[in-house]
Amino acid sequence: MPLTSLIDTIKQMPPMLAWRKQRYEREFANHTNSFRGVFDSFEDALASAPETKTKGYNVDEFVGYFDDRRHKLFLYDYPILFWLDRILNDESRVFDIGGNAGVHYVAYRPYLRAWSKVHWEICEVPVVVRAGREFAEREGYADRLTFTEDMKSANGAHVLLSLGTLQYIDAPGLPDLLESLTSPPAHLLLGKLPLHAGRSYVTLQNGGVHFVAQRVFNREDFLGALKELGYRVIDEWQDNSRSCHVPFHPECRVPVFTGLYLSR
Repeated sequence: MPLTSLIDTIKQMPPMLAWRKQRYEREFANHTNSFRGVFDSFEDALASAPETKTKGYNVDEFVGYFDDRRHKLFLYDYPILFWLDRILNDESRVFDIGGNAGVHYVAYRPYLRAWSKVHWEICEVPVVVRAGREFAEREGYADRLTFTEDMKSANGAHVLLSLGTLQYIDAPGLPDLLESLTSPPAHLLLGKLPLHAGRSYVTLQNGGVHFVAQRVFNREDFLGALKELGYRVIDEWQDNSRSCHVPFHPECRVPVFTGLYLSR
């Protein structure tokens, strides 16, 4: 038996496997952006979290966590900018799910031609909504940058934007939200999505300041549900800055995340 195969066999033996899982449990609690476990629900994932940090996004530690991104562009921003520049007009309303306290609004403003009258509404958790409103008022953005906790405020928006947030929302899922709207957005710009060919599942993530549950979507199911609502994929790209590796569950690995532009 080759040495590598022998080592793999030993690692899977019950005593060794149990020791490896115990060791990883200790590492996970202190290793930011690591993942642990495969669960059927957000509730189960969060119930399994260590007691060393808070859980979820509606926590004071999350306020200001991404403020430094307001004045930076990352590789995953460029496809979004490319399509926004072609979609937006002076009367557009962008509904930004998970835009924190104006991260995308401020970062994208200098690069988009149709901006003078664009209304940007951010849907966030309560603590971030409060901080975002204070920021918009302080910086003179309050007439065009607003905040809400209600996802159904997406009704009537021209563009729904969400970058790396949908997987952290238990309910409603994106298809359910869109189906509930009388006037759903014509355009969807989605980034940093964990899509893969395997089954959908929930895992627990060490987010640094908190523990959060993340859903990984079955690609066919995710796109199929949007297709049934009349959306078609116009563009797709890979985000190599994001991945999901759940130790002891190789079938659940997502090596790169996905970006999408869909139009209705």
